[in-house]
Amino acid sequence: LLGRLLPRLAGGAGGAQVLARALRALVAGGRHQEVFDLAIGQLRRLLVEKEDQLRTAIETKVREEGGRLVGWALGATVARRALAAVTAELGRMEAADSDLRLAFEAWLTAEIEKLESDPERMAAVGRAMRQAVAHPSVAAWLGDIWSRLRAALEADAARPDGRTVTLLEGAFTNAGSLLAQDEAARARLNRAAETVVTRLLPAARAQLAGFIAQVVAGWDTAQVTEKIELRVGRDLQYVRMNGTLVGFLVGGALYALLKAVFGTVAF
Repeated sequence: LLGRLLPRLAGGAGGAQVLARALRALVAGGRHQEVFDLAIGQLRRLLVEKEDQLRTAIETKVREEGGRLVGWALGATVARRALAAVTAELGRMEAADSDLRLAFEAWLTAEIEKLESDPERMAAVGRAMRQAVAHPSVAAWLGDIWSRLRAALEADAARPDGRTVTLLEGAFTNAGSLLAQDEAARARLNRAAETVVTRLLPAARAQLAGFIAQVVAGWDTAQVTEKIELRVGRDLQYVRMNGTLVGFLVGGALYALLKAVFGTVAF
């Protein structure tokens, strides 16, 4: 279900807005500076790890462009100075007031505004997010996360002292205490329940009537008699006796009346 819904949710009009809100919260909390620091740190680490390969590549490029003699004389010097310049520039970028850091913040703020106001940018971001979320690797990742989460929840719920049981116990206890002590809360709950029932009953009236009619239509005489006897209980014997006596008296009165008026009674 998540695999089918997430691409639609991410690719809709709300996907870009959610991303814009997340980025705005990131900027408001200063987290974007941490992202910038992480990127600079990764670049510096990459330069250290790949320094020999980069120096060799620069020396080779200098030899190709300047000839064998110039390359032999200046290749190492150019490579060393180029790497030193890049390292120094990355060091200047790490400063809190560096131009590149400020430019990054300004660019990120402008992008957030475009995500919130530019329909074309919103549509483009929505398409990109939909394609990313619909990728098979992302679907596999979501499936793995759900499997792990479900296994963890099942294992925790099976423990009497698990977090799930503790959380539910605390929630029900707090709700019960609130309803027992707060009359206004009980009134709100009753109004909410009444609202839900009154909204659902009109729509379910036809289905309920059809269900009851179908059930009753399937009963035979024995079932109807048994259900009536079970419902009435011991009073059923008095009903039978009263019915017999009333029927005898009414029949006798009618017989006497017909006999007195017509002199005879035909059956």
